[in-house]
Amino acid sequence: MDLVYIFCALIFSLSLINFFKSSNILMMFISIELSLNALNIALIRTLYKTLNYDLLILFMITITIAAAEVGIGLAILITVSKIENTVDSDILNKIKEIFK
Repeated sequence: MDLVYIFCALIFSLSLINFFKSSNILMMFISIELSLNALNIALIRTLYKTLNYDLLILFMITITIAAAEVGIGLAILITVSKIENTVDSDILNKIKEIFK
């Protein structure tokens, strides 16, 4: 097995562990970005090995999704931190209860 895939699996699993253990919203966003980057590294390695250019389209789609997630996520994070003066994920449950 290629070392790049092992590295990507390690990064992906560490980011998932961090996502589920963290209560800080910013750390959750960083974990999501890290997992998407691990996926992209694996896609580029597979593209390099197989020369399948359909994977390049998938790579561009995941980069676009990651960029959109950062923009929307940081806008929500800034808004919540201005209102509540915290970036704890428990505050999102309070906001969800308000809009029910």
